[in-house]
Amino acid sequence: LIGARFVQEVVAVATAVERLHPDVRFVSEIGGEDMKTIFIKEQEGKRNRQVYMQNVCAGGTGTFIEKVGRKLGIPPEELSQMDYEGYTLHRISSKCGIFAEADVNSLVKAGVPVEEIIASLFEAVVYQNLAQLTKGNTPLPKVLLLGGPNLFFKGLQQAWRVHLQRLWKERGVGDFSKEDMEKLVIVPENSLYYASLGCVFTALEEEGGTYTGHERLRWWVEEGQYEQKLKEGKRGYKVTKGRFEIIDKIANYGPHFEIEELVRWIANQDRSIASRSTVYRTVRLLQEFGAIREVIKLGNRTIYEFVAGKPHHEHLICVECGKIIEFYKEEIEELQDRVCEEYDFTPLNHRLEVFGICSECKGKRYESGRLEAGA
Repeated sequence: LIGARFVQEVVAVATAVERLHPDVRFVSEIGGEDMKTIFIKEQEGKRNRQVYMQNVCAGGTGTFIEKVGRKLGIPPEELSQMDYEGYTLHRISSKCGIFAEADVNSLVKAGVPVEEIIASLFEAVVYQNLAQLTKGNTPLPKVLLLGGPNLFFKGLQQAWRVHLQRLWKERGVGDFSKEDMEKLVIVPENSLYYASLGCVFTALEEEGGTYTGHERLRWWVEEGQYEQKLKEGKRGYKVTKGRFEIIDKIANYGPHFEIEELVRWIANQDRSIASRSTVYRTVRLLQEFGAIREVIKLGNRTIYEFVAGKPHHEHLICVECGKIIEFYKEEIEELQDRVCEEYDFTPLNHRLEVFGICSECKGKRYESGRLEAGA
């Protein structure tokens, strides 16, 4: 897309680790939505890498830790400095984010101090890594901790050192002191950028390659990935040039639309692009892939929304003219979290849509003398 060769993320990370830390034998990288471990072993003078990943569930990742902190009313800067050592630990599921959230809600209801809950959360994250992402292998020193959670959460670093110290003693690797563990478990200040550094080191060993700009990359993020989904559709849809052009028109039309309105708009721009039936089929197809969703039905009108690449938001919907106002309020998100906690309910997804009358329609009602009390 930009004139560069693709380097797989894990390969890039391992390359950076081997260049910058030749004595490291185990790497844990925890991201916002996935976790991975890398074992680096020497055999007959050659280095072998063994990688294990968990990207099916966000449980135990940075996103989950931050969400729990927000539920408990802990500011991010305070959460980053909370300790693991010295607190009573409680069971929190380490396999599933939904079960873990339910465990946290139960602890809150039982009156467990937030410090103990956070310490238990750090415990669960490290346990998940060592139990599920090592596959019975023993992580050997030195150990490198990468990714935002490992860098920013002081308590998570403590949990790693405590668990590895115990594990190494049990498995005969060594009986290390707390001071030793500070040197054997490393958290570099630039641990967020090891994948990028690995790409740089890879490029330095190669010749050729010309940067062609970022326009193709922008196209892929905004449109191309959805076209690819269409090509890989399990029902074997035929993807034509006309359908791609319709997708481009939808993406540029605006956030909300009716299909007939869209058909007329496309026809006014270029009658050669597609037929009315092709527009309808393309909209239905994009609904299946989650790029478009239905917002509201008003009589015989159906209003859709193009959601691909858009951040989460809520809607104010006028039941008279169909006007849709998008908004986002952090206070509403926090209130929903508190309500879910109160009822010990684990949320999976939500949409908030407020139906009413917009200011323009209220003005028309005033003019015609039809405004009802409370409207």
